[in-house]
Amino acid sequence: MNQQEEWGQALSPRAKTVWAVRSAVIGLGISGATAAAAILWWPQPGVLTGIAAGGALLVLWLVSGSVMVPQVRWRIWRYRIDPDRIQLRRGLLIRTHASIPAARVQHADTSQGPLLRLFGLARVQIFTAGSTHEIPVLPEAAATDLCEQIVAIANRSGDDV
Repeated sequence: MNQQEEWGQALSPRAKTVWAVRSAVIGLGISGATAAAAILWWPQPGVLTGIAAGGALLVLWLVSGSVMVPQVRWRIWRYRIDPDRIQLRRGLLIRTHASIPAARVQHADTSQGPLLRLFGLARVQIFTAGSTHEIPVLPEAAATDLCEQIVAIANRSGDDV
């Protein structure tokens, strides 16, 4: 185990599937646009080369975006709820560690788009005066519990001030 895995809690393992599906849909949209462009400009020289290049890029996108990236992203994304703060760690190339003091939390919400709802997942959004932070993919019940936990520590922290 590396240090990143030992720190905090992981997102739902189904996050990998959600991210893979999202990437595949984007890739298919790109390939549709490429196909439409090829049909519109078919008589032009070099269109077949463009179609082949677009197809190769689509395969590369689908393999990296739907297989490799979700695996790596899931292994790196971690969160931790401490008695006085919420901590979020993410990022491979650009590493981000957000440490949100509980006293700064104004409220927390859960939300679901159609894809998260399909997989029984939700995201938790944490609002402070200056920004919004997100824990992107948790089981729906865990997201609700976490949201309540965050609000409870924020309320306790506010009582101490």
